[in-house]
Amino acid sequence: MGIILLLSVPVFYIIGLIAFISWLLNLSSKKSSEIDRRKFLEKSIQELSGTLAQSPGKKISDQIDEYKTELENLTNKKYFVPAQSAAKPVQIQPHKVNLEEPKPTLGGDIEQFWSNWYSENSINLLLYIGAFLIVASASIFVGFQWETIGGTAKAFLISFLTLAFFGFGIWFYQLPKIKNAGSTFTAIGALLIPFCGLAWYNFVFRETGVSFGWVWLTTSLVALLTYAFLAFFMRNAFYTYISSLGTLSLVLSLINVYQLNREFYVLGGVFSAFIILIGRQLFVSGDQEIKSKFSLPLEVSSNIITPVSLIYGLLIATSSDKLFTFEATLALFMGAAYYFFSYIFVNKAYYLAIAEILFPLAVVLFFKWQGLSNEFLLYTLNGIALFDLALSYLFKRYSLKEESEANIIISIAISVLVFFTSLALDLRPIHLTIFAFLPVAVSTIATVVTEKAEYLAITSIFLAITIYIYLNRLLGIDDKPYIISMVYLLSAVGFYALSVASKRAQSYLQIFSLSTVLFFALSVILSLTSPGYLLIVSLVLTAVLFAASFQFSQKNFIYASNASLFFSLLNFLRFVDVSSDYYPLAFSGLSYVLYLVSQVAPNEFKDKFRISSFVGILATPILFGLYAMSNPGYDYSYDYRTGRNIRQLDLFNILERNSLISAYGATILFAIDSTIIKSRGMGYFASAIGMATYLWQIKFLGITEAQTYTLPLAVYFMVLAYLRRIVGDLSKRDLLDFAGLFFLILPTLMQSFGNHGAKYSLLFGVEGAILIALGTSLKYKTYIYAGVFAIVAAVISQTYEYVFSLPRWIITGVAGLAFLSVAIYLLLHRKEEPEGR
Repeated sequence: MGIILLLSVPVFYIIGLIAFISWLLNLSSKKSSEIDRRKFLEKSIQELSGTLAQSPGKKISDQIDEYKTELENLTNKKYFVPAQSAAKPVQIQPHKVNLEEPKPTLGGDIEQFWSNWYSENSINLLLYIGAFLIVASASIFVGFQWETIGGTAKAFLISFLTLAFFGFGIWFYQLPKIKNAGSTFTAIGALLIPFCGLAWYNFVFRETGVSFGWVWLTTSLVALLTYAFLAFFMRNAFYTYISSLGTLSLVLSLINVYQLNREFYVLGGVFSAFIILIGRQLFVSGDQEIKSKFSLPLEVSSNIITPVSLIYGLLIATSSDKLFTFEATLALFMGAAYYFFSYIFVNKAYYLAIAEILFPLAVVLFFKWQGLSNEFLLYTLNGIALFDLALSYLFKRYSLKEESEANIIISIAISVLVFFTSLALDLRPIHLTIFAFLPVAVSTIATVVTEKAEYLAITSIFLAITIYIYLNRLLGIDDKPYIISMVYLLSAVGFYALSVASKRAQSYLQIFSLSTVLFFALSVILSLTSPGYLLIVSLVLTAVLFAASFQFSQKNFIYASNASLFFSLLNFLRFVDVSSDYYPLAFSGLSYVLYLVSQVAPNEFKDKFRISSFVGILATPILFGLYAMSNPGYDYSYDYRTGRNIRQLDLFNILERNSLISAYGATILFAIDSTIIKSRGMGYFASAIGMATYLWQIKFLGITEAQTYTLPLAVYFMVLAYLRRIVGDLSKRDLLDFAGLFFLILPTLMQSFGNHGAKYSLLFGVEGAILIALGTSLKYKTYIYAGVFAIVAAVISQTYEYVFSLPRWIITGVAGLAFLSVAIYLLLHRKEEPEGR
């Protein structure tokens, strides 16, 4: 009874509120259009009536012609019917007549004052307000227990008021003029029924010892019958909705009467949804109006009651630690049954999917309630998954595509969840292996049924898991991961063979290719601690990648194949226990082998092997060199004669030395390539590698003299500049010349003014003389000026102390003479300006 009061009253007023707001929004526009139309009709009727009185035999067509003539005179616009269509019926377009709104007057306002109250919207507004006040007064009456009247009289009074509203409402509803008032009165009477029940309990039956449940049951029964009658009598969907609430209230009142646990209220909600669903079936064969007034509201109501009841009940059961009980289990089974019958009745696939999700959950609650073993539960769930899979096949045969796909997804999901659940439980390895294999079987069968390759991804993943659990846990070879690696390797080769066989089916090709990558990766990971097995894996991987470049016409796979070949070489060196100090030489040798292969390979593979050799020959000294320099293998001994620590090379630094050798090998390889392909750019690149290798060697030997770095760099840039001069690229020649002179002059200049400056000044002077000689021979003024600057700077660096030791008047006088000399020189060489300026 209470649930009807709480739910039906707001529903009624929400509908009324929506209608009232809509009326407010449309009031002005409707009123304006109604006034325009009314005045137009009044004027038209008066005019036509006058015309008919004057000329009873006049035709409407003649009157229309007169209207057109009058309209033409008013608008200076001609309206006529084309000659070719005169024989056809003339479609006359309606003309909008804009009548001026009359100015408001006192008499007009008085005339319209009472007429506006007769409009339908005004009447509806008054009815809604009246209904609200009456129901509010009834609730106040019941809630505050009117003390001036006896209890029985109170109950009879509100019952009489309810019957009066109900009776007059039915009567008024049958009168066309006050039909709306009848609807309102009937709704008031219907909604007062729960208040009547509360009034009888509060004022009469509570004192006599009658339980609230019986009053609730009686009130719910009366309300349900009344709402059902009103739904049929008025054909209003509102009463169908509250009839559904009446059904729910009736079932819940029965639970209250028999004083069952509160968990049974969940069952009552689901059971009432069943009754409503069955009631819906009584109207499915009717016309569209019957379906909209009865069938659809009942379906919506049942679909709201069931999930709300289940969710609320499970939350309550979980919070009170009563989830694994008879009530919760039965509620889920009933929920699954409800959605199954909804699918049977309504024929919508998502109902079946929900039923197949709820049923395994109900099975879990049942097993936990009965205390059965976990293994038995998981096998039962897998049986349900296989049953769903079998149903998917039947659905497909009968062209039920949505149902088939839903069953497949649910069956796979159940088998996967069962496996992950088994991992969390302390089960024997044999059970884990079976539970890991079942997703493989289910997804494979799903692929056969649906002919969709996407499910094979699950097959591949769980096949890898099954192999690992079987070998690691069931057979107990967890201390021999290389055996599992070999099994993964065989599986990878098998998936590659499937890829080749299905290369025309793109979806299968993608899945098999990804599976091949997965199993190769697992094989590599599990064989990392076993160089021999890792060598086998890497060689097979190299062969597969090389074959794939031909099988799938993917020439870029050659790069991956060559990378795998370098990885195989690394594993071979580890397997034969070669010292890592010699790895750079081995990798450089393989790079040379790849370059030789590029010279004899077909044209489509030539560049692939050539680029692979370049990457290998460059990466080798860089990677191994950086590793060696980050772990310096130097010992230091103290030289008592000089008082310094002297760095000595030991065996641990062989790696850096061999990296240096491989760097020189890179220089030679690029130089050979530049000669073969006749590319200046490749030659310059080879020279740059060579210069970088030379500087690295100077650092490796422990030489700290700056000239050993800067002088070769200067010569290198100057030689490059000369080569650019030969090809006529003067802009780059000048840039390279300046770079060379920078490294040649600046470091030596700074050292000439430092400690031991005499020897650097001498070197500076020699460099200046050489620059002057080169500049004179090659007619490079830049070299001549740089040479003069070097000689002068070398002299100054050794004589500036003596110059600054002279008397200050001599220094000042010399400076003055210098300025005068410059001024006279400028005057002699200045061009004469034209006269008149």
